[in-house]
Amino acid sequence: MLNSATNIGQVDGGSGYDTLTLLAPESDIDLSDWVGQVSQIEQIKLSDGQGGDTLTVDLNALLGLTDANHHLNIELDSGDQFQLLGEHDEGTISVDANGFMTVLYQVYADPSRSTVASTVEVHYRPDPVPAG
Repeated sequence: MLNSATNIGQVDGGSGYDTLTLLAPESDIDLSDWVGQVSQIEQIKLSDGQGGDTLTVDLNALLGLTDANHHLNIELDSGDQFQLLGEHDEGTISVDANGFMTVLYQVYADPSRSTVASTVEVHYRPDPVPAG
């Protein structure tokens, strides 16, 4: 667990399933800033409970932060935003019994989209729809 997304030092998840939880994320987090500092993680949680944060991810960040499977799970608070840069497709969307949505993205290694280089699962609770 980290209190901040800046000045994180070195984080190496090693083997197994590793989660990096940010207790007080800043409003804009670009995971490419973490390459060389964070490695071997499988999940990132933004857990300040307030929303309003934006997490940006690109292929280089995915390849640098994850293990050899290059799959990253991201858990967001309601009101947080997720931005995936580069060639990608939004795949399966599902909703669990607690109202959490999961979106699976495929990230490609080239513009022709012939090679899937990484996958990202984003889990979040959608903002409630205003009564109208």
